[in-house]
Amino acid sequence: MRCFVLWVLICAACSASAGDLSEFLQQEPETWLPLEVVALNRNVEEAVSAEEDWPQSPLLLAVHLLGGDLDTRSLVLREVKNRGEGADETKIVCIRDGFLDDSVRGDWHEFDLYRLSDGTWRVNSARFAIRCWRFENTDVFQAKPCP
Repeated sequence: MRCFVLWVLICAACSASAGDLSEFLQQEPETWLPLEVVALNRNVEEAVSAEEDWPQSPLLLAVHLLGGDLDTRSLVLREVKNRGEGADETKIVCIRDGFLDDSVRGDWHEFDLYRLSDGTWRVNSARFAIRCWRFENTDVFQAKPCP
């Protein structure tokens, strides 16, 4: 019986409903930290010069600039374009949660991108917030460093 109870507790701790992080899309972080756009665009320019494909996709660009999905338990990506066909501006929201870290639980990044005439994308502005494992409210994304 003890093994069964332990198994149920482990399964409950490891499972998360699909809507867990998507609920956060309804409430933005309390505070933000800016990301250095010049450095991000330098990375994109190097990839364009090397004829890599990822600068042609806003979603791939955002994931690449973040270093992939890392070791996260959950990842939510959302893209909002300025128009359906031939979009030349878009906003990418990337929320990651469940980091294998004793302090930072997850992060929220937003990239405002614009498309150049060659079909590649660049960062107009970028910001992020973090979610902590140990904080007054562990469901809040914010600019404050985690304890």
